[in-house]
Amino acid sequence: EWRAVEDKIDLYGMWMTRLAGGATYISDKEKAQLIDDMVGYIQTDLLCYFSEDQDLNLLQHEQWEPVLKWAEKRYEITLVRTAGLMPVVQPENAAHAMQQLLQSLDAYSLLAASRLVAMFGSILLFAACYEGKVSYKNAIAYSMLDETYQAKKWGVDAEAVRTQKAKKHEMRELAKYLELIAK
Repeated sequence: EWRAVEDKIDLYGMWMTRLAGGATYISDKEKAQLIDDMVGYIQTDLLCYFSEDQDLNLLQHEQWEPVLKWAEKRYEITLVRTAGLMPVVQPENAAHAMQQLLQSLDAYSLLAASRLVAMFGSILLFAACYEGKVSYKNAIAYSMLDETYQAKKWGVDAEAVRTQKAKKHEMRELAKYLELIAK
């Protein structure tokens, strides 16, 4: 991104620089807070909340269930699934498994992961990407499955398209950053 700079430095558009710079100053206390915040996503993880709409539910099962089964096997956990929005309680060992994964990350990965988990609405999707089970490209699509389905069913809204495009761009930049620092 620095090679692309011509006359003016635009830090807003320089994702890698911003992420690396921000991670440099993360304290141990802030790191612990990021981990706690991300672990909390296990209780409301997108992949465990299926739609009551039969067609969307089928699509979700096709795309999400392999990730859930992988996570259950990989982390030796059982995940509670539901249809609808009523909250479920995930077992404590699921939170513990996610905490162990996140504690293994350095500050550079952790900062990007925290934003990506929030954007995915899923710590399980991040874990699957981080461990090489799911590509970031597919994880982005899985996390936006509901929006994509609704647009096909009801039509496209110009503002929603702009928002979705910006969200996808940010997720792709975060994924690229995580892939680069993993090498």
